[in-house]
Amino acid sequence: MEATLSFAGPIPADRPVSRLVVLGNPESKRVRLFTAAASQLTSVPVAVVGYADWLTGRSDLARVNDSSTMVRIDSPGECRRVERACLELGEAAGAASGLECVRPPSDREDLPQRGRILQPAQWFFGFRELLRRLERELPHVAWLTRPATIARMFDKQDVAEGWAKCGLPVPTQLATPRGYDEIRDLLKVHDRLFVKHRYGFSATGAVALHRQRAGLRAITATELVADELYLTKRQRVLRTERDIARLVDRLAGQCILVQPWLPKAKINGRNFDLRIVAVDGQMMHVVGRSSG
Repeated sequence: MEATLSFAGPIPADRPVSRLVVLGNPESKRVRLFTAAASQLTSVPVAVVGYADWLTGRSDLARVNDSSTMVRIDSPGECRRVERACLELGEAAGAASGLECVRPPSDREDLPQRGRILQPAQWFFGFRELLRRLERELPHVAWLTRPATIARMFDKQDVAEGWAKCGLPVPTQLATPRGYDEIRDLLKVHDRLFVKHRYGFSATGAVALHRQRAGLRAITATELVADELYLTKRQRVLRTERDIARLVDRLAGQCILVQPWLPKAKINGRNFDLRIVAVDGQMMHVVGRSSG
């Protein structure tokens, strides 16, 4: 008897799925938790294929390229070999786009220490190429989320343009500056601006600028140390224009966007926002976050 897995999305729910394949890093906590949950909820066999094994040819995904296979693409993070591969794949595309690209470390060299922001645009171009290869290799499988959709989620400008076409309200994109001087001109008109990497994630490179009577201040979790960028996940406040300009100029080499800094909603005197998970256009899960 063939086991079946039901799922939500654009694929018909009665399509039989006899195998679930997770592409990810096997040592990742995310992968372990997902496979454990999937094993409890369905009798469909769950297999994990490591990014590194797939990229080096040790695992052949072509053997699961059929309509009864569903593939989940997990995060490529937490693995230095995969990060190196993404940087290598993105080097040519990044250079063609005029980015400041790095030479990916060789197998004998270590990638930079934890928290360092290493060329997010170059990494994105490489990860996008990785996803395109994956879709070419597996034209017949059912995707939990299509590779092209995942690539789009990393591109803030593309997502915002797509939302706007659907009639959803989005912040106005004021500029894609090449340095702080262009932002300084915007600050003559706007008291509050938000700077972010176009291809960043997890607060990578995000800077909130606020022009006050006492002067300009910047709130950010990104730190510039010896001309290298680090994500500290600890909010810092910069109060001198010199320090702010140095940080923004360093960020600008990897594609930044500038938008109005919209104030958050408040409840009981605390700022809050919502993270909403939608499946096939329907809101399924809402998480509220608040802070002082």
